[in-house]
Amino acid sequence: FFRTATRALLAPSALPCAPPTHFSNTYSFFTPVSRPFSSLTESTKESTGIVGLPVSPNPKAELTKACNDTLKSIAKHTPADWNYRVQLEKVINERLEWINSVKTLEELEEKLDMQVEECIDELIDEVSMHPTLAEMQPWNNQMHADKSWVPDDFEEFIPPTEEEAAAMEAKEKEAATPSS
Repeated sequence: FFRTATRALLAPSALPCAPPTHFSNTYSFFTPVSRPFSSLTESTKESTGIVGLPVSPNPKAELTKACNDTLKSIAKHTPADWNYRVQLEKVINERLEWINSVKTLEELEEKLDMQVEECIDELIDEVSMHPTLAEMQPWNNQMHADKSWVPDDFEEFIPPTEEEAAAMEAKEKEAATPSS
């Protein structure tokens, strides 16, 4: 009885949420992935150790797809000269170079400084943010030109000119020397 009840509880239809859809359609969230490691095309990990983040059965292909999707999305939604886009494209292109240059999954994860699955999930989140960026247009500085968002008690620091800095330095020296 216990085995039957446990199987019924673990059946996909009994779960409150659907398995993640961003990995390949052939992967079952409930099937442990454990194959001999040969290259970046397969994973030997049984778990990512992160709740809700399944092991990618084909890390190289999925990470490459996520990187390419991110590049297409940022190009579609933002201007080419926006600094955020330029920096993001550099990071993504560097990751694509790593994917093609490393031999093992462990090497890639060491270069990424995170698990491949985390990187894929991060890139999916990045792509989902791009339509909002296009709507808000943070590259357009006219949005808050009136500085209405600045608190009333905020004092902007304006650096002193060279002459003012020299005068302040002279005053500090005078104050530091003992008068006789």
